[in-house]
Amino acid sequence: MRILSEFGPQDLTEIAAKASLLMPSLSRIIRKLGEDELITRATDPEDRRRQTVVIASAGQQITDDNLVLAPKIAGDFQHRLGADRFELLLDLLAELEQKKLNLINI
Repeated sequence: MRILSEFGPQDLTEIAAKASLLMPSLSRIIRKLGEDELITRATDPEDRRRQTVVIASAGQQITDDNLVLAPKIAGDFQHRLGADRFELLLDLLAELEQKKLNLINI
């Protein structure tokens, strides 16, 4: 839901790439979020095979409510790992993200 909150409506392929999820896993997650009315799906009017996923107001509320937890979780990681190892973790995650983007753009 955070991807939809940050980037707006997305198709399943875009969500899978941004979330680093395989399509079968994403399909199960999207189905459950739809059942819980946290997202909505709409058929793309230009390509009826493609579905666009939109965060619903209830999903946005959950995302907003949990945004305050993100800095606390990061602080806990930093405390447990120490400043140097935490920075290394962030650097490695950024490097991994860049490599993933390079693979997508090939």
